[in-house]
Amino acid sequence: DNGFWYDRQKCEVKHVKDMQLLAAMAPPGGGRNAFSQRVSACFSTINVTAPNDAQLKRIFLTILNAKLSDFDDEVKPLADPVTSATIGIYRSVSKELLPTPSKSHYLFNTRDLAKIIQGMMQATKTYYNSKDELLQLWCHETFRVIADRMWDQADKEWLRKQLDEKLGALFSSSFNSLFEPYNEEI
Repeated sequence: DNGFWYDRQKCEVKHVKDMQLLAAMAPPGGGRNAFSQRVSACFSTINVTAPNDAQLKRIFLTILNAKLSDFDDEVKPLADPVTSATIGIYRSVSKELLPTPSKSHYLFNTRDLAKIIQGMMQATKTYYNSKDELLQLWCHETFRVIADRMWDQADKEWLRKQLDEKLGALFSSSFNSLFEPYNEEI
């Protein structure tokens, strides 16, 4: 602002020339404080809104389509419904499982959605060459990213029900039929 910073250890002025400073922040809440007007007056403010479902689908569907392009014909067309189901689960979790004093860690964002897709990207056609195997991986990754934060069994059952609804609506399958050989455990 004044062209210098004061070094409090050496007790001298340090002149700053030809420097640009870039900063980023998220909205206040969840442990984040608001910037004071004095600090924010030194910056040009740019607001980036959260992506809508169509934008998220385009991003993650492109990534998953590229991955599944080498897989068997039974698995290739699953990229679209898996992406839609993942976004639907993410939206449901973000809306229904809000942070409370006893569940303050229930803060879900698009990074969680990306982690589920990233887990799906670890699949190889050697081990995931059928629809059921890929859906088992999707359920596992969803539980790994979301349910591993949950300590309340009722919340885990709620998530399992959400997965079961998505499996029935988009894949004509069910959670029980996918995991029956494993005593319905993920």
